[in-house]
Amino acid sequence: MRFHLCFIALALCVTGCGEGTGADAGALTDAGVSRDASASDGGASDAGSMDAGAADAGTDAGSSDAGGDGSDAGSDAAVPGDGGTGLADAGTGTSVTLRDVAAYANCMPTVSPDPIIVFWTVDVSDAVGPMATVTDAKLTVTGSSIVMQSLNVDTPSFALSGGSASQMQRKTAAPGTPMDACRTLCGAGTTYELELTYDIGGVAYGATDTGSFSCVY
Repeated sequence: MRFHLCFIALALCVTGCGEGTGADAGALTDAGVSRDASASDGGASDAGSMDAGAADAGTDAGSSDAGGDGSDAGSDAAVPGDGGTGLADAGTGTSVTLRDVAAYANCMPTVSPDPIIVFWTVDVSDAVGPMATVTDAKLTVTGSSIVMQSLNVDTPSFALSGGSASQMQRKTAAPGTPMDACRTLCGAGTTYELELTYDIGGVAYGATDTGSFSCVY
């Protein structure tokens, strides 16, 4: 009887121990799942961190580098742009005008081969350059006939002071001889046109004057 009870107790102990071991194994399995989940979570978290880093890198490159270069290019484009306007303004403000112009024929008893006399004063202001030079001078007289002369000028070049000057000039000669100027150019209604071109600082400026052409005896 006593032996039988011991055998039953031993069987119960073996059964209980087996169930406890199974529960522990299940717990270990659950723990393994938890580790897997943690690893998975950790991986996802790491991946998220990498994605966030990539996004930050892209944002930094776009905001500082690209924007900065564009701004610099705009400034440089603007620089060249400011120098060209100043030169144009300086040229536009230059004034070259004629005054006290006289054009007539000296028809005294002793008439020279070319009796046509021309003189004038030129005023230059707000110019850019140290000198003004006559590069072309032309006189056209229109009466019963038309006489055109290309003039040689005394003092063709003169200095400018502060971009300004006034200079008296006159015709010294003209190639060719007008045909009987004192007969064909002394009638009423005869007119002249004086056209001059001056070079100032490499820029050509024109000045023109018109009026009545007369003869003196």
